[in-house]
Amino acid sequence: MTNFELELVGSRGKRPSSYRTALRLMQDGRVDVTQVQPRVLPIEKWQQGLDLVAKGRKVVFELAR
Repeated sequence: MTNFELELVGSRGKRPSSYRTALRLMQDGRVDVTQVQPRVLPIEKWQQGLDLVAKGRKVVFELAR
């Protein structure tokens, strides 16, 4: 079994230029955030969610709306 691991290094910027830089890097495709964005699924789709987890994706199950 292969482990799909990501290392996240966070920072906290308080200047508007920090946010603009981060957004520009994401827009240009230089930072891929798709792997760290959780998929939000209703609990009824638990099997699909577990399949995604097995592929290294983060999943959040909604218990109620």
